[in-house]
Amino acid sequence: MRFKNLGIKVETQERGEVSGREIAVDEMIQFSMANRTLDAAPDTMVLLTGDGSGYTDGKDFIKQLEHAHKHGWKIEVVSWDAGCNRYLRQFAEKNGVYPSIAHWSQLTNRPRSSTTNAGRIEPAH
Repeated sequence: MRFKNLGIKVETQERGEVSGREIAVDEMIQFSMANRTLDAAPDTMVLLTGDGSGYTDGKDFIKQLEHAHKHGWKIEVVSWDAGCNRYLRQFAEKNGVYPSIAHWSQLTNRPRSSTTNAGRIEPAH
C-alpha cells in the first residue's frame, strides 16, 4: 500500500552534488519535531532511531524529545538495542517508552527489519 493512501506524507531531501547522498536529513526531522511540538495538541511522538549524538551539546533528537515531553507529549523511542545511544535510551526509559525493534514489531504486528551494509531496510526472513 502506498504511504499516501495511509495519510503519510513522505518528505525527501536533495542529494549532495559530491556525495550523492541526502543532506541534512536529521535536521529536517528535528525541525518537523519542533513544529509538531509547538503546532499540534500533545499526543504520542514516536522516533525510530538510535542516534543520540549531540546530547552533550544540548542538541539533536534528545533536545527535541525534551521539548516535546515538556509540552505534554508522550515519548516513544524505538531502536535496535545494540545500536541505540545510551543517553537516548535512558531518556526514553525515564520519560516515556523504549521498546526495542524486536519488541515493538511484536506489539504492532509489524515484521522485524534489519539494516544491510548498503543501509537499506529490508524485512527479516
